[in-house]
Amino acid sequence: WIATNADGNATGFSPSGNGIINQTITNTSTTQNAIVVYTITPATATCIGIPFTFTVTVTPKPVIDPVTDKTICHSNSAGIVLTSNIPTRFIWTSDASSTDITGNTNGTGSTSLIGGKNSFTINESLLNNSFLPETVTYTIKSYSGDDCEGNETTVTITVDPAVTVANAGPDE
Repeated sequence: WIATNADGNATGFSPSGNGIINQTITNTSTTQNAIVVYTITPATATCIGIPFTFTVTVTPKPVIDPVTDKTICHSNSAGIVLTSNIPTRFIWTSDASSTDITGNTNGTGSTSLIGGKNSFTINESLLNNSFLPETVTYTIKSYSGDDCEGNETTVTITVDPAVTVANAGPDE
């Protein structure tokens, strides 16, 4: 057999060999598929068969761009903007620092192409029912359309408590 990679995005394959093909191909591109085409000629000790091709396509893994921790006010949106190198599905879990925080959930979402970037925003409205700042930590995993797992990122949202109106009582 003979193997070719016209796009130059693949490593880990041999250009030729015989017998079983058992190779781990890596895609070196963050945005394009790596395609390796094997031309296989079946043969026995006395007969040569008709060559055929077998194409292996390795999609790139999604990479979540860095996300910065931030502080928001009580009842504002988490507003976690996730961008990635390719169309991506995200799965996240969220962990509140206390039961005084509500509005956070575990969930999923997929990117849409916005301004040339694959983007998705976690827009949960977070409520802090205590008198101290509390946090919600989101752990976000990325997956390609073919369910190849990409990187994982963690972002912490600090939620300030609601502003209380002072009441000194009636004027005397």
